Amino acid sequence: MIDVLIKSRLGDIQGKKNDDIAFFDSFDERANRVVRHFILFQYGVKIQYEPFGWVNEWYLDFIDIMEKEDGSLLLHDLYLDLVIEGMGPTYRVLDSDEMAEAFEEGHLDSAKMCQVLKNLQIFVDDHLHRNIDNFPPEAILPYFEVKGV
Repeated sequence: MIDVLIKSRLGDIQGKKNDDIAFFDSFDERANRVVRHFILFQYGVKIQYEPFGWVNEWYLDFIDIMEKEDGSLLLHDLYLDLVIEGMGPTYRVLDSDEMAEAFEEGHLDSAKMCQVLKNLQIFVDDHLHRNIDNFPPEAILPYFEVKGV
């Protein structure tokens, strides 16, 4: 893992990255604790465990990830989200209406929207549907722990 600056709507936060993932920690006021955010490059997602004060649920944002010339990562939310219950496989798709509205208003082009939908299906197939014993993703396991377990 190497140090990386990660820029998102949460601000500029120091994190770590390798070829497959990046992660950073950010204080979540609603959870009243630090929450680790994992970025999985292969799927174009950012995933967190127990954000917002939730218990035993994951929140997954589909994002655009851009590596800048200085090596920093710039994250941009692409509207569609998943909530995953426990360690899967039960999940809910959220904010498809926001993604459609962003497309209609020209904030999201058809290529990006198609990529989000493809990434959704690939992630679900790899971790929640066809491979239900493959969640959470193996790449994050060395950097993830459930408090109190």
